[in-house]
Amino acid sequence: MRNKEDVRQELIKAGVGCMFFEVFWLRKIRLFTENLRENEHILGGVWCFFRRHWGRLVATETRILFLEQKGLFGSVIESFNYKNLNSVEMTKGLIFSEMTITSGMAAQQVQWVPKFQLTPFMQLILERLDDLDGSRPDVAMGKAQDEQVEEELQPDVADLLERLDRLKRKGMLTEEEFETQKSRLLT
Repeated sequence: MRNKEDVRQELIKAGVGCMFFEVFWLRKIRLFTENLRENEHILGGVWCFFRRHWGRLVATETRILFLEQKGLFGSVIESFNYKNLNSVEMTKGLIFSEMTITSGMAAQQVQWVPKFQLTPFMQLILERLDDLDGSRPDVAMGKAQDEQVEEELQPDVADLLERLDRLKRKGMLTEEEFETQKSRLLT
């Protein structure tokens, strides 16, 4: 089990430390201490509303973890291993943002995340996913597909020149307009 003081410091450093109105702060530190693995550290976090509970969503080296106290004796614990994630998306609002975590067939909504916290948190998660790039063929395949689509969307200069020539022959372009467009395509 991790040391409580170390976990407390990691929560504070991640920006999800004790709120001034929080009464069970020590119990929440204990929850994180019990649910973090021995060599697992909190790298970043956000305040959020998840599954009808306000709480902390934190990123570690291997997973995204939501922990919050439920009533006096219960707790809400949800863990998303990076290797099992299909996608992580965010929608920015004026002050608050939302995040969607898709793992398998299930998409989980994380709501009411302060906008200033979500952007760096998403960057952290995407970096962790990039670190797994070799073990996640779907991510590598997605990048290759994006490059292929981009190439397919690039217009062929020869086709564009043929179109311009047809427009000129139909009288829709003057010789001057044809030469101007042709020079733009060739530069």
